[in-house]
Amino acid sequence: MAFALALLCTVPAKADTEDIIDTGRAASLTIYKYDLTAAQQAGVNVSAYTADGEQDTAAEAALSSYALKGVEFTCLYVAAIETDTSDGNIQVLYDLPDALESILGLSTDKHTSDEINTALAAALSSDHTAAKNALEAYVTDNGGTKMSETDAYGRTKSSNMSQGLYLVVETAVPEEVYYTTDPFFVSLPMTDATGDYWVYDVYCYPKNQTNNPTIDKLVSEDGSFADIATASEGDVLDYRIVTKLPSITSEATYLSQYTIVDTISSGIVYNKDTKILFYSSETDAKNGTGTPAAAWDSAGTYFTVSYGTSTMTVAMTASGIGQINPAYSNLYLVVAYSATVSSDSTVVLGDTGNPNTVDLTYSRSNTVYTNTIEDVANVYTYGINLTKTFGSDSGDATDVQFVIQNSTDIYWVVAAGSNGVYYVTGQAADESGATKFSPDADGSLIINGLEADTYTMTEVQTSDGFSLLKNSITISFTQTVDSYIPSAATITGLANEYEEVTVTHVNDASAAVDGSVTSMSSDGASVNARVDMSILNSVTFTLPQTGGLGTILFTLAGALAVIFGVAVISKSRRKA
Repeated sequence: MAFALALLCTVPAKADTEDIIDTGRAASLTIYKYDLTAAQQAGVNVSAYTADGEQDTAAEAALSSYALKGVEFTCLYVAAIETDTSDGNIQVLYDLPDALESILGLSTDKHTSDEINTALAAALSSDHTAAKNALEAYVTDNGGTKMSETDAYGRTKSSNMSQGLYLVVETAVPEEVYYTTDPFFVSLPMTDATGDYWVYDVYCYPKNQTNNPTIDKLVSEDGSFADIATASEGDVLDYRIVTKLPSITSEATYLSQYTIVDTISSGIVYNKDTKILFYSSETDAKNGTGTPAAAWDSAGTYFTVSYGTSTMTVAMTASGIGQINPAYSNLYLVVAYSATVSSDSTVVLGDTGNPNTVDLTYSRSNTVYTNTIEDVANVYTYGINLTKTFGSDSGDATDVQFVIQNSTDIYWVVAAGSNGVYYVTGQAADESGATKFSPDADGSLIINGLEADTYTMTEVQTSDGFSLLKNSITISFTQTVDSYIPSAATITGLANEYEEVTVTHVNDASAAVDGSVTSMSSDGASVNARVDMSILNSVTFTLPQTGGLGTILFTLAGALAVIFGVAVISKSRRKA
């Protein structure tokens, strides 16, 4: 930001008219602090308000909605106001301390206000951050007086100040401020803009620019990261929490806290392999591509990880904050970890899914002020609700066996269970490793935890005296679709429609059996959880068996032959 925009010092109306300084009179400095970023976004023409030597009540009215609370200024007396007369040349000069002259690149001599202002502008343009840090440190290290934090009106005031030249720096800011006011000099008293009189109560209207981090939680089962994923029970999921670090321009804007609290659904378990990566590209950060700018592979030095019941807290240590400030300004910080979907009833099937939330809490140099933003990712899984029936009451459902192949990803489903209830645990490369699923005695078969893919279900064994199904069954799941927009930090004076995570339900889950859309039953309160199916086995056709009806028929045929033979012989004898 140009120096002219960073500071706007004005004076009150012409009440204190004096031609020369009243050396026995105390002075005061009043500062109003506004959010320049918010004002510009709201359409306020901030360039219309410039120093004109008078108190700018119009600026106060126009910018009141963008007042910044919690900003701290520190001011340091650096020189007396001296009139120098030499060889008939009369001018006002300031004898700055040697250390300050060194920072500004000035010679060890007295200087005019023009020379001081020119040197300050040159130092800030040469290495802006280094110059601001040096001047801020100089003021605080040399006993500068901290002004009270700006109030709800963005105002702070220091009264009963000695006359002289002061260096004013911004030393602490709330979490949203990233561009502090450039260090500035102010003379107390100062001459009004028209050069008519001295003003002892000086008003300044410096402006800040604000900038906040972002947050995005992503999940992947197959290497493709998004807000939502579908997975089978037993699957290992990869999570990425992506947050863009805010701008950091000087020590006054250094981060002091950066803590991420992740809350995972009870049906998903952390694998405790967390690492932190830094990227310059948002695409690489979200997809895990490219080479990170930096990587922190183990907790302890730069960050700590602690676990609670379904929670993980990742906190930057003082050393980690020191690494971030200011070198990682505007980089993307990624918390990467994996978690496993459980193979039990804690996993929720259907449209509710297994949502995982993340909160980022951060603060700047003024640690009283923090902000928290949030995002959500969700994992969906489904199941089969099958009823096995027979053409007569003599069938034994527990004799029936099915195997299931995922025909999308080409693997055989492995599960654990009993009494007709199974939970998927993994995959097998061939059928020999596949689980054989059997209903309970009532014919009920529940299979929990299938990702939204297409499956081939084959009956490989049925009850004695009943026929197997002719063909395999094709079961297809279409996953639930929800859209998540992360929450965003509120900018002072602006409405925030994304103060909370915005959730939009796009599509329900659905299922089809052999191409025909089929109803889905719920899992507790979660709808569209399991596809409902029923399979009927009929009795086989009866074939002739040895010792059965066939023997009787042969016996009857033999007897008839004997009788017929006797009749033929008798008839022949009569003819003779």
